Amino acid sequence: MTDPDAPAQLVPGPCILMEYRNRGLGTLLLSSALHHLRDAGTTRACARTRESSPAARFLYPKFGGQSSLVAPLLAA
Repeated sequence: MTDPDAPAQLVPGPCILMEYRNRGLGTLLLSSALHHLRDAGTTRACARTRESSPAARFLYPKFGGQSSLVAPLLAA
């Protein structure tokens, strides 16, 4: 979603099968998504993942990703 005023901007992230990990597919997919967002005029992108996930530890830092604590959403 490239409209910053849209009511919801949830987009599922790419999922790479275990047999294809560490081959650069996650990096390529994230790079492509970030280029698409930049070309559409988006100035900030956020992602949510577990702090200990491989994406948080290895993938997002390649693109300047920074961790921040997010309070979990609770169902009513």
